[in-house]
This record gives sequence, C-alpha cells and structure tokens, in this order.
Amino acid sequence: MKTVLFDMDGTLTEERSRIDINMIYELAELSKIAKIGIVTGSDMKYIREQCGPLWDTISGLNTDNVLILPCNGTKMYEYSGSKYEKTHDASMEEELGTESYGRIIHKLLENQIRLRYALFGKRFPLTGNFIDCRGSMINWCPIGRNATKEQRKIWQDLDRQYGIREQALVNNFNDPAFDGVEIKLGGSTSFDIFPTGWDKTYALRHVNPEECYFLGDRCFESGNDRQIYEKIKQVGLGAYSVSSPSETIKILEEKIIPSLEA
Repeated sequence: MKTVLFDMDGTLTEERSRIDINMIYELAELSKIAKIGIVTGSDMKYIREQCGPLWDTISGLNTDNVLILPCNGTKMYEYSGSKYEKTHDASMEEELGTESYGRIIHKLLENQIRLRYALFGKRFPLTGNFIDCRGSMINWCPIGRNATKEQRKIWQDLDRQYGIREQALVNNFNDPAFDGVEIKLGGSTSFDIFPTGWDKTYALRHVNPEECYFLGDRCFESGNDRQIYEKIKQVGLGAYSVSSPSETIKILEEKIIPSLEA
C-alpha cells in the first residue's frame, strides 16, 4: 500500500487551527486506499488539538492506516486497540550530550533577549512558552507559543516586512553552541532546532520513501519541509509544495487519488 505524507500547519490545517470538515472527509476517503502519515515539527499535544476530530468515530477514518509522526518523525504513534500508542522516541539530549544540550538552551535564552531589543525599535507581542523542549527537538518561538491569532499576525507582518527570522538564522545562531544541530523555520512564528540529520527525512525511516507522496507548505530553502520534499521528489512517487489546506485537497482530488485508483 502506498503512503501519503502530510505536513500539518498550512497543509492539513490553517496555522494553529482545527482541521476543517472537508479535510476530514478527504482523508477518510484516502485512508481506504493508502496509508497516511502526519509529519510535523509539532509535538503530539498540538496534533491532538488540531487534528483530534480525525479520530472521532463518525469521521470514517481507517485509523489502522494512519501514522502520527511528531517532531519530524523522531516520535511515532500507531493505532492499537482504541488509541494511539508511542512506538518510537528519540532523545536530543542523549544524542548531543547533556552539556551540549544545556548550552543550546542557554544560547536560546540569550537570543530571546537580543532579538527583543534588536528589531529596529519595533515592539512585538510577548506571551509565554518561548522555548518548548520536545524531547527529540527544541522549538524557539520569540513571541511565545501562547500567542493569540491576533498576536501571531502582528509578528507575521513584522517578519514579512523585516525578514526577522531569516536574519536571525544568520546572526543569532552563529555560535559554537549550535554546532551539530540544524535550525529551520517552524511554522510562521518559530524555529525548530534538532540534531543534524533529524529533519523530516527522519520520518522516512518508518516507511518506504519509494512508495510515498509528500505534501507540505514550507518547501523553500530554509523551510522545515525542504529536505523531505527534495528527497521524495527524487526517489518517491511525487512531492508537492502547497500554499493552503484547500490546495492540498485540490492536489489530492486531481492528482494523487486518481493515481492511486488507477
């Protein structure tokens, strides 16, 4: 059975939003003819918040054909009995060592202060949960992951205008503390930090990449979908860069599902 891998934010759902009923119906139909994998930099709690309706009994989803792959696939959950059970879990601290891991946390705290006062005199919202340690990766969100939609929009507008995060990739991470890790733009407000090689291609350890499709919205150079997009484009059945959940549905209906049914 072929596998269709999806990013979550911007691909299956709008940013930090609940999955739409039309996407639920689309994935339910897809799960009858293919395996589905949700590959995201987010941890399982955010997947439950945004995609929980998928597993309502009325959704029609074939849960046996769905893999949940949080934190770039460094964690994996499979359906067993009546719920999803964790079947794989990698540790960033063990991979890098406690001392190196601690240095990264300290530098991110310094970067939070530096960025706060370096943004052209512009003030941006500050909420809470700036550094989210997810076991196999770290997410740094300068405005805090507790931000509202309105606060996220303020940040996104500033980021588009001044290229805040792109500049931070050059200036704020230029330190030996970040040796041995990769930093990618996570969603529209944050950064994902993980050991080198633990990008979303890690998820391909759980499936056969030659039998996969992939859809994601951040397939550009510094986006966290880039590596898996390029890999599946090279060896898989097809990789698609999308701009919204509605475009995801369009590609499923016009390209992927007809190919699977052929």
